[in-house]
Formats: sequence, structure tokens, C-alpha cells
Amino acid sequence: MSVTDSRTVGPLPAQNGLSSGLGIDEEVDTKQFNLTLQEGYRFYDSDSIMLDALAGARYWPISNCLTVSALGQSRRFKENFSWLDPLVGARMFATTNEAWCVQAKKILAV
Repeated sequence: MSVTDSRTVGPLPAQNGLSSGLGIDEEVDTKQFNLTLQEGYRFYDSDSIMLDALAGARYWPISNCLTVSALGQSRRFKENFSWLDPLVGARMFATTNEAWCVQAKKILAV
């Protein structure tokens, strides 16, 4: 995911020695990605139902960039952070007939 938004705030009233009419431009850019790796083990298998235990991890890197411009100057603030969530879960496949199958899956971050 990548989201960017920009705005201009102003004109601002005069204060602290600054003249009125000053505008402030700001832009925010956020990027997010996730990667899930998962392994399963089938612990029950019949003609109509299959049950799997799942385990894995999900990686989340996120970056933010804020740019503020006013009075002919520009400042940029950046942050990057990430984390790793361990995952556990279960998955079930149920065959209703030769043409249809139902799948249910529940994943929990621990």
C-alpha cells in the first residue's frame, strides 16, 4: 500500500512577528507492505473433511515521510519501523458434493 496526501494550511493570522497570509504546505507519504509465510500440517483427512494446523510469521515494514514547507524553507521528517508477528491457526476443508467444497480458516497473531 502506498498513500500520499498533501494540503495547504492558511492563510494564517499574524502572530509572533510573522505577517498575516502565511501558508504552510504539508505532504505525507506512507508505505506499508506485509509478507506472510505459513506452513501447514494435515492432522485429519477423510473423504469429506480435512483439518490442518498452521504456523508461520507475518512481516510488516512501514515507512512514513512528512514534508512541511513555509517561509521558503522545507523540512522533511522520516520514520521507518517494522515488526514480525508469529502466527498460529487452523484450516478446514469440507466437501459437500463433487462440485462444491467449503473452506474455513482462522489465523491468530500471538
